[in-house]
Amino acid sequence: MSQGATWGWLYNLVAILAVGVTLLIWFGRKQMLGTELKITDHESVNYSGSVTEEEARRLGTMLQEAGYFNGQSESDVLYFRSDRDGTRVSFVVQSGAWDQPETVSAFEAVGRTIAKSVGGAPFELRLLDAKLNTRKTLQIEQAEWTLKVTPEESVTILEPATGETALKLGKLLQDLQYFDGQGAAQVYLRQADGHHVISMVVRDGTAEDEKLVAVFSAIRKALASGLPDENLVLELINPDRKLMKSLPGTTVSDQGEATPAPDAENGKAPAEAPDLSPPAGLEQKTAA
Repeated sequence: MSQGATWGWLYNLVAILAVGVTLLIWFGRKQMLGTELKITDHESVNYSGSVTEEEARRLGTMLQEAGYFNGQSESDVLYFRSDRDGTRVSFVVQSGAWDQPETVSAFEAVGRTIAKSVGGAPFELRLLDAKLNTRKTLQIEQAEWTLKVTPEESVTILEPATGETALKLGKLLQDLQYFDGQGAAQVYLRQADGHHVISMVVRDGTAEDEKLVAVFSAIRKALASGLPDENLVLELINPDRKLMKSLPGTTVSDQGEATPAPDAENGKAPAEAPDLSPPAGLEQKTAA
């Protein structure tokens, strides 16, 4: 065989292999993406495995309600489930987003919020680059959802706390005039060590104001009596859900009766339900 024929044969072999690799990549991407379900003109849920179209649509609706799907930019979400691997929801994000703590925290909040729409926790949430490579994996261990008490005041429940307890808490907060219908207020309800933990979003400086802390201590006493849970813990947190002060039942003075809660100019911070859209600077992206 001449040298030219040898090189020609090798070129043909390389070309065939290249086509084969391209086809493998294409089929691999298609299998990973699954079936596309358009939620808006720009946003899709791509479902695969045992996920049904109805389940994919339910996730898409929840992402709209959470504010992640806002109809403004291109965005792909991948939704997969199997008996062997469980449930996995993957988000295609901007390069480097997986290394930003605020972004990771935001997606953890997204995961807790969508948990009930994907069959509950636990499940796996992944952050992908534009080529669908997994860059970060998060284990979502809790579901959370929000109960609107008034149009601007709400209780967000983290499992295993129940909606029934949240309803009772909302009524107690209205009786105490903390929920007064006059402004936005966000309260979180969860359980720890068998007791209730209630977190209230407050303004900066509230935790250092002795008079306001005394008012919140009285609120804690009233809530502990009303739920009832004598070891109930009341937390003061900032809008980013960072702890500013904890008022545990075992150390807080129970002197005096509960008084009306501080208004927005003193301690009650205007706080809407958590913004679950990616933080500023993080563009939602689609698979390349």
